[in-house]
Amino acid sequence: MIGLRFLVVIVLVAVALSRPAAAHNGAVAVAVPLRGITVDGDLSDWPANLRSYPIALTEYGVSPKGPEDYQGSFRVGFDPEAAVLLVAIETHDDSHVIDRTPSRSWYTEDGCELYLDPAHGERSVAAQHSLRGVQAPGQAQAATGPSARVGWSAANGVVRYEWAVQLEGLSADSLRIPRTVGLDVVLCDRDEDGSFSWMAWGPGAGKPGRADLRGDVVLIPDAGSPGLLHGEALWADSSTAMTDRAVRVQSTEYPQLWVRERTDGQGIFDLELPEGRYRADLELGRRKLQAPISQVYRGKTTRISLTARPGVGQTVKAGPGVTVKAGGYRQGSWQLLGAQDGLLSGRVTSLHQDHQGYLWLGTSAGLCRYDGLSFLNLTVADSLTDPWITALAEDRSGNLWIGTRAGVSRYDGRTFTHFGVEDGLIDPSVTALLVDRSGALWVGTAGGLCRLDGQDIACYSTAQGLVRNQVTALTEDTDGGLWVACGGLCRFDGQAGFLPAARSPPTRWRC
Repeated sequence: MIGLRFLVVIVLVAVALSRPAAAHNGAVAVAVPLRGITVDGDLSDWPANLRSYPIALTEYGVSPKGPEDYQGSFRVGFDPEAAVLLVAIETHDDSHVIDRTPSRSWYTEDGCELYLDPAHGERSVAAQHSLRGVQAPGQAQAATGPSARVGWSAANGVVRYEWAVQLEGLSADSLRIPRTVGLDVVLCDRDEDGSFSWMAWGPGAGKPGRADLRGDVVLIPDAGSPGLLHGEALWADSSTAMTDRAVRVQSTEYPQLWVRERTDGQGIFDLELPEGRYRADLELGRRKLQAPISQVYRGKTTRISLTARPGVGQTVKAGPGVTVKAGGYRQGSWQLLGAQDGLLSGRVTSLHQDHQGYLWLGTSAGLCRYDGLSFLNLTVADSLTDPWITALAEDRSGNLWIGTRAGVSRYDGRTFTHFGVEDGLIDPSVTALLVDRSGALWVGTAGGLCRLDGQDIACYSTAQGLVRNQVTALTEDTDGGLWVACGGLCRFDGQAGFLPAARSPPTRWRC
């Protein structure tokens, strides 16, 4: 039987050390005060020593073939007197396309998009600003309203965009203390062969309404050296990495100063922050792993370590469900059944026939079992965690595994055992399930891939070699190789072994 162990929290904090060069594995940037910037697409008036942040996540379309095909980065600062955010973007593109046809659209030419949320709330909405290539280069022009101006230039395969966007709702006074604003930067690349790429700084699409899909920009009061908060998140006992986990770091002195970072493939996160005291929370679903308050010093490194065991899941007694005599009718060779015939919903999302011959149907309203004569319908009233079923699978013990938008559940006919992020899953939104020939359960999610085997859980994301974190389908070939559909196709042959949350990337991925 596949299970997980009890959650125990262990937190360690180390002292400040000499500051090494910072490594950035998430969408968090530092902006310093800038003056005398002319918004015209000429970036020669920008300080040369400002850090550049890569725009490298292909969230729609095809990935660039390499840096010679397309690559981009940005620098960021702000004008404290005018309360304006300044963004300088540089791209290298071997095929710069401008569409001047009447049917031009956002995916038919090169362009640039900004998503800005000055309020930086958990639920606040970002304003979208965009520039397409049909506008003339050079002189700054209004982008999508009077609050944003942009200038751009293109020469010798290099395209530069320069933005000045009003930080609406903020004043010069509110910018004199450290604070954070929400930002994402997107580049659109249309090539002459017709391919299109939509590449972002932060993960995911749907950025206007999703704060967790945008990046964070920390506005610091001067250009002096910030401090570095270096964290490590590990699963206990095995000392393996908690990969791609969200960490929320909050200043204890300034409510407006907080960021959300994600751990990398080794469970590491690095954050440049103004000097001060901070609290770090590792977000594990319903639970948070909290480190003691840490002091960050200018020009130095503060190290923290967070350690936990995966949970065992939450077991609850299953309800009896409701049995409904099945209706339906025949049309030629087809027998048709819908919501009017006893199904919970006409939207069927997944199917599985178990070892006893019962047909299980996942729907948008719950779980149905069909025996040829009647439906047994199970809903949240019967202890399902979420009505929308996304995937179904059966293990060697005859347990039914149920994927939902709120994790994965094991059903033994009497109880449900629910597993979420707090139990080791990399993301709560389950998209695919597979029990392989060894009996291990593979769980595809919107944020990566997990393998449950006995007492262990291993999770993998782009940090371990997946093309993208959004897994859409799983299958096993006759040689025992695992095939993963994730915005591309990846195969793992198992020779290197999927050890729990391996500290180094697997060597046998082929994508």
